[in-house]
Amino acid sequence: MIDTISITTGSPVSLDANQSANNQDPNWIYRTQNTRHSNDGSIHSDLFAYHRQSGMRANISQGSKLSSLQASFPRLAGLPQNGLQIHCTNQFEGARSTLLQWVRHFACRATPEIIAIKRIDLALTLALPPRIILALHRNARHPRIRRETQAYLNPSPEDRKAQLSHRFENLNTIRWQGTSTVITLYDKWREISARRRPANSPEEPSHQSLRIEIQLRGHNRIAAAFGLDDGARLTLNRLDFAHCYRVFRELLLEFDHLGQNTDMKPTTAGFLAILESHPETWSDLGGVPPFEWYCAEKSLSNKRLKQLRREVAAVSRTLTPFHWADHLPEDQLPALVDIDDTGRCSLIPPRHLDAIPPTQWIPPPQWIHH
Repeated sequence: MIDTISITTGSPVSLDANQSANNQDPNWIYRTQNTRHSNDGSIHSDLFAYHRQSGMRANISQGSKLSSLQASFPRLAGLPQNGLQIHCTNQFEGARSTLLQWVRHFACRATPEIIAIKRIDLALTLALPPRIILALHRNARHPRIRRETQAYLNPSPEDRKAQLSHRFENLNTIRWQGTSTVITLYDKWREISARRRPANSPEEPSHQSLRIEIQLRGHNRIAAAFGLDDGARLTLNRLDFAHCYRVFRELLLEFDHLGQNTDMKPTTAGFLAILESHPETWSDLGGVPPFEWYCAEKSLSNKRLKQLRREVAAVSRTLTPFHWADHLPEDQLPALVDIDDTGRCSLIPPRHLDAIPPTQWIPPPQWIHH
């Protein structure tokens, strides 16, 4: 449910943490950065620490305060592989407990009530067809993000060094990059299969796997998303598995609030939307998606391009209705897919949020204990 998490706390750094840095603990890589202030010429010194095994990063400001600690939540729960996700309360609580241990490694007096979250990535891998969902959202806009949608057309693993081909089947990632909110949809199996895998790995996934990541940055943005009062901060003691899922769901449901074009007159946007829904016709355009082809041919201004993108998206939602509410139940975790490093998929069936069985939590690896 959570991928990356970053926290901050005002607790002073403990003596053990400073001694560990001075002794150059082999488990950590340390780097000091000095910054001179332009006003008074004073020097501000920060200590950056990187944990070799877990990838955890810590920043000690002026040697006295833990200003940030960033970690992978699944790794804290004992899930070292990239395609495995937290999908039960035991794993969630185990990761939160381990995170608290690490914070106290640097600031021994820190408590969950004063550990504030300044970045949280809500993420799930759903059993949905990536190719269909990505195509439907390629021209979509999210109400909270003003910037244009970014689409990434990645070459297949066996053709990584070849020239990039702008073909429909290569649309692997869509991102909405906002200032404090970033939403990313991509094909999780393709991402894992692009790496070096054993020879006996499956050539095709046994289950569809759409990865959705929603990154929230900044205390105010996170507090607003989690329904906290103005000025409040989301702290470690307030983190809850069910609440995280409902925030994840509500943010995705905002795509459903975008209108549809019920007036199906013969317009440029309508023709483009129809062509976009039939990629088998794209060969006549040199394999280029119709929207990109039209924009390149007409040399549209940025203003007209944005307007046309919205019009095409509205018609597309009419041609192929899709609602996130149909796939993300309010009181039930949807079907999920775990993928190991070899590309093998495991289906996790839907479960009611209040009835998720307390599966045995796997203790974290040895590097967690200090």
